[in-house]
Amino acid sequence: MYKQGIGNFKYFVGIDSLAKVATRQDRVCVLNILGGGSREVTPVSHAYSGGNVVFGTSPGRGGQVLATPAGVRDGVAELVRVKALLKKIVIITEKVSVRDAREIRAIGQANGIDIFGANSLGVADSWNRVRIGGLGGNDPAESLRKGSIAVHSNSGGFSTTIANYLATAGWGTTTLISSGKDVYIHFAVPEFLFALENDSRSKAAVLYVEPGGYYEEGLAPKKPIVACVVGRWKARLTRAVGHAGALAGSGDDAMAKERWFMQMLEVDGLFTPGNPVC
Repeated sequence: MYKQGIGNFKYFVGIDSLAKVATRQDRVCVLNILGGGSREVTPVSHAYSGGNVVFGTSPGRGGQVLATPAGVRDGVAELVRVKALLKKIVIITEKVSVRDAREIRAIGQANGIDIFGANSLGVADSWNRVRIGGLGGNDPAESLRKGSIAVHSNSGGFSTTIANYLATAGWGTTTLISSGKDVYIHFAVPEFLFALENDSRSKAAVLYVEPGGYYEEGLAPKKPIVACVVGRWKARLTRAVGHAGALAGSGDDAMAKERWFMQMLEVDGLFTPGNPVC
């Protein structure tokens, strides 16, 4: 059964403010906590966030093999089954199949759960000093400095890079979301802008956008936006490279997205040092 969310979305969205994306009240369960990446990332996240990881599983470490990506779908289903109060799921895993992503989406919608990812580097909040995932690298406090700019990025690495650039220029951040760039982006730009509007801490936002998908079309942000659209070269590809959803389709390549943002932000050109339109 579909659960009613907030706002005017035609699908479930439960988070109405960026201030609720990553909080000190969140308790985190890490699936495959002993995985190669998780072994390094989880302890840093736990320490930075004041001790928010309360449980971890490690399927297959007892001599049994659990295939990926079916393990992601099955893990989500099991979490939802055993935890009635579950509100958020952050999926870091890469290469989740479209079929499994579709089923994960259906599970989240039916049970009123917000999902971030997959193929995400996680979420973080510089005000709350919380991160779920790997944003900020080995020293989150260095990059995640308290400020007034929110970040939504299709690229996990550039989520942290943007925060570093802002910090270098004297700007801090509020909430950072690495959305991933699979075919399904569960907490995409429309949801982000809605939550941005309701977050009094966030005065503006930076969007890092890759080709593929129509998530950015026809939006009307109410706060200042800086949009970085990348990937014109991907229009020449015949297969995906890294981000499955970034393979340009029909009418959703980088140049199309540039036009969408020009219309959205009411400018007649792209920003360059020589022509700083805004």
